[in-house]
Amino acid sequence: MTPRRAAQWEVNKRIGQRVRWIRDAHEEHDRFHNSQAQWATSLDIPPSDLSRYERGEKLIPVDFIITISQLSGATEQYLLYGVLDETDRMEPWLRKALKERPHQSPAEAERQRQAALRIVRLRRNQARPRLVAAKGRQIV
Repeated sequence: MTPRRAAQWEVNKRIGQRVRWIRDAHEEHDRFHNSQAQWATSLDIPPSDLSRYERGEKLIPVDFIITISQLSGATEQYLLYGVLDETDRMEPWLRKALKERPHQSPAEAERQRQAALRIVRLRRNQARPRLVAAKGRQIV
């Protein structure tokens, strides 16, 4: 596995772990309406996909992160980087439950964001078509 691919899976695993923590916090808050199957139904995905996202075994699409944020009340910043900010729009009971879990400092979140941006740039550069001139030089 390439270092870039390994970094993608590590970021994916962390996001999946935070999705699980959010679901657990909701389940503790309201035990009757927050099972994994009920969340999967609300997200319009099979429960097996939600389980694989939470374990970091399946790449998490961006639209899923936005939907989880809207469904759960957690911020995208928390889902992506693990940062809890006192000024965000998160419910107080959810913020309190998530504070008990490991989270990152804003500096660590910025380093992770920069690493994710590097991965995106690498992917974009690899996907860009390259033209070759008659003399064999690459033209980008």
